[in-house]
Amino acid sequence: MNENNAAEAKSAETLLSELLAYQKKEVRHTRIAMLANVVLVVVLLAAVVTLAPKAAALIGRMQTTLTEIDELARGAGAVAENANTIAASAVELADGAGEMIGNANEMIGNVNEVVTANTDTVTEAVRKINDVDFAKLNEAITNLNNVVRPLSEFFGLFSRD
Repeated sequence: MNENNAAEAKSAETLLSELLAYQKKEVRHTRIAMLANVVLVVVLLAAVVTLAPKAAALIGRMQTTLTEIDELARGAGAVAENANTIAASAVELADGAGEMIGNANEMIGNVNEVVTANTDTVTEAVRKINDVDFAKLNEAITNLNNVVRPLSEFFGLFSRD
C-alpha cells in the first residue's frame, strides 16, 4: 500500500504543479488584457479630447449655415410674394399708359431691392458653407479609424483562445 500512496502523492503533486502553471499563465493573460484595456481607454480618451472640440465647432458652423439657409428660404418666399405683387402691378399697368410708366418705375425699384437684399444673404450663406472644412473632418475620421483598427485586431487575438 505504501507504493500506491507514493504514486498517488506524486500524481497529486504533478496535478498541483500543472494547476499552478496554468494559473500563472491565466494571470499573465489577465494582466495583458488589463494593460490592453488601459491603453485602449487612453487612446479613446485622447481621440475624444482632440475630436470633440472640432466636432462641436463644426456642428456650430453647420447650425449657423442651416439658419442662414432657412433665412434664405424665407427670403425666397418674400421674392415670390414680390413677384406676385409685381405681376398684379403689371395687370394694373395695362389699364393706362401714363399709369403704366409710373408703375413700371416702381416695379423696377421693387425688383432691384429684392435682388439687392437677397444677393447679400445668398452670398453670405454660400461663404459659410464654403468655410466648412470637410477635408479635415474626413481626415479626423480616417485617423480615428486607423487608431481603432489595430486595437480591434489586438483584442481579437485574445478572443480566439
